[in-house]
Amino acid sequence: MEKLNGIQFLNNLLAQEPSKIIDWIRNIREKREVLPQNFNWLGLAEGCLSRTYEDNNLLWARAAIDTYYLLAGIESNGDDYLLSIMRLRVYLINKLGAVDNDPILDFRQVVNRFFEKLTIPFSEVQKKVDIWTKLDIEQIKELRKIKNQLAIFNGLDTSLLNPYPELTEWMLIKDKLP
Repeated sequence: MEKLNGIQFLNNLLAQEPSKIIDWIRNIREKREVLPQNFNWLGLAEGCLSRTYEDNNLLWARAAIDTYYLLAGIESNGDDYLLSIMRLRVYLINKLGAVDNDPILDFRQVVNRFFEKLTIPFSEVQKKVDIWTKLDIEQIKELRKIKNQLAIFNGLDTSLLNPYPELTEWMLIKDKLP
């Protein structure tokens, strides 16, 4: 069989069932498969994401998440891919409901991830929020990063926030961040 170029290979992958893509990604991670040269990982992630949004299919979501995790490990802007994962999870939680201990729909995991990524305590951010225009660029970037992380919770059913008063506090200052 002739070798497929990257675009053909990507299109063939996206024509498969999501379980096949999940298996293929696992084989790549375990170095049991060889990638075509210059493979478009972001294209795969976005293709799987698009399929997820079409019918809220958790298998397509798993394929998208696995791809984003792989991207996060190989790209310098890995945090952006991790945010994409969290956005997708919150979207699906809103559509399908939170399910404890589910690898995609467990809201606690999303909240825990937010708090794990914080590099500045709430008390410090609270002091900086009203004076952010006077801060140096690195501090402003850090505050913006927090705002971006909080944005994943936009549009979320607010009843999900009730068990997390600390997160609710963060949400109250979100709009004041740069």
